[in-house]
Amino acid sequence: MKNSVIYIHGKGGSAAESEHYKPLFPGCDVIGLDYKTFTPWETGKEIHAAVGELKNKYDQIILISNSIGAFFSMNADIDGLIQRAYFISPVIDMEKLIADMMTWANVTEEELQRQGVIPTDFGENLSWDYLCYVRNHPVEWNVPTDILYGSRDELTSYDTISTFAEKHHADLTVMENGEHWFRTEEQMRFLDDWIKSGSVYGYGGVPNEKKTESGTIRFAEYEDLESVNILRKQVNDLHVIGKPEVFKEGFSEELRDYIYSIFDDPLKKIVVYEIDGVVRSFAVLNHITKPETPFMYVRDYLDIDEFCVDETFRRKGLATEMIDFIRIYAGNEGFDRIELNMWEFNKGALEFYESAGFTTYRRYMEMKL
Repeated sequence: MKNSVIYIHGKGGSAAESEHYKPLFPGCDVIGLDYKTFTPWETGKEIHAAVGELKNKYDQIILISNSIGAFFSMNADIDGLIQRAYFISPVIDMEKLIADMMTWANVTEEELQRQGVIPTDFGENLSWDYLCYVRNHPVEWNVPTDILYGSRDELTSYDTISTFAEKHHADLTVMENGEHWFRTEEQMRFLDDWIKSGSVYGYGGVPNEKKTESGTIRFAEYEDLESVNILRKQVNDLHVIGKPEVFKEGFSEELRDYIYSIFDDPLKKIVVYEIDGVVRSFAVLNHITKPETPFMYVRDYLDIDEFCVDETFRRKGLATEMIDFIRIYAGNEGFDRIELNMWEFNKGALEFYESAGFTTYRRYMEMKL
């Protein structure tokens, strides 16, 4: 899977700032956008074009935006093109910021409308066209987002940032005494730790792994198949997962097709829980897509095809941690629910899934996100 990070700088910044983020996103190509315009209607188009070009080359794209770069990004119509966003000291309510600047410059709305553009003593030009644009284009943002905010930010108030975070279901982290521009050694260290530890994803939102007290939850590599095979045989000898060359005589073509479907189909994944180098739990995930019909619209959902835990490691919290990893992954991928089928006679499993947040609907269980 090829992944990329695109960095959108703030005013006075540059694409070269993206170099700082390369060590934080191993396995990703980190690109800084050197945009040439400075209005949301122009810069938004530049960002959209750049992200669209990346979409043709990469499986997943992460956005990092600084200050006004966040506002430009939210005006770029890229919701469906990126998987996650990191906003650093974002400018999010431009209408309020313009109103504040008008107050600082002692400029009325009537004066601004009459003159069109008014320079200020603090280096910003007030623009009537700009004000009209932000009023006519309210922000719509539906990307899973993490926000880093400094408590001493002079451009955006805490009330404004927290309201935005709540409305858009974004995770908000506040650095006490942090400023709008994160620049000191302490502030940059805080920023780096925020990116590295802000989610269960190994590097900045791309699904990878989660370290636990017992081991590691991650997506399976091809080399894990033999361990998964052993565990799956323990649970049900009728099904075996493994490399084609380890199949014994008597296994059906249907089973071989199932194995290939997992590792060749981009809509299927295996999550494993590894402890001391051995797979002790695994889950097979399937991205289910359902088209819109004239009668109803059914959103895509994530289906858990199989879920196994080593008998000697049950009741140790592995299943709960696995479900939590899968839940966050599903939310990051934009699904609105997780489903799984469950045999009614398996009372213990039913009780576990209900305690984990699933609800029983006839022959399947569902967790809404």
